[in-house]
Amino acid sequence: MTKTSKCLTILATVFSILFMGIAAVMSTTHTDWKEKATKEFPSSEITRQRTQLQDLATEIGSLDKQQKVAEDSNAADSVAITAPETGRVAQLEREWTELIDEAHKVAEQVEAEARKVDTKQVYAKRLREDVLRLQSQYEDLVAQKEDALANVKRLRDLLFQAKGVLERVNKRKQALEAEGVDYTSDPAQPREATRPRGSELK
Repeated sequence: MTKTSKCLTILATVFSILFMGIAAVMSTTHTDWKEKATKEFPSSEITRQRTQLQDLATEIGSLDKQQKVAEDSNAADSVAITAPETGRVAQLEREWTELIDEAHKVAEQVEAEARKVDTKQVYAKRLREDVLRLQSQYEDLVAQKEDALANVKRLRDLLFQAKGVLERVNKRKQALEAEGVDYTSDPAQPREATRPRGSELK
């Protein structure tokens, strides 16, 4: 025998022994899956799981129907939203346009009111200036009134003094007339009036 055949024979013997050992180990640790399934999973459990599977299948069918309804509803909502004339987008665009127009109108009204307020402020400023001018004029008039009252008082005092002087002059005149003194020629040197002729005889 050649060396090659000897090696092959030895290898075959070794593999045979190894296979026999593996077969022996597997035969000792072999599991009867049918028996194990019968023990661990009795028919009642299998029936329950089948019932659960049927319930799940029914629920899945219901969910599929609901999904289809939701898809149809989403399609209808999409059409309702994106319709060119009646869609929600078109409505929002119209509302947006209306809001912009209304904002422009409000801005114009605010600007007009601001112009009115400016006009009123100018008018109020002019009124304040007029009030200040009139107040200054009033103060001048009050000062003039006070001066006039002071002049009236002074004139009254002078008039009172003149009346006193006039009364004294009248009294002096009456006294001179009673004495018969001629005061018309020279007031500084009064002389006796011409006595009547009958007085000399007396």
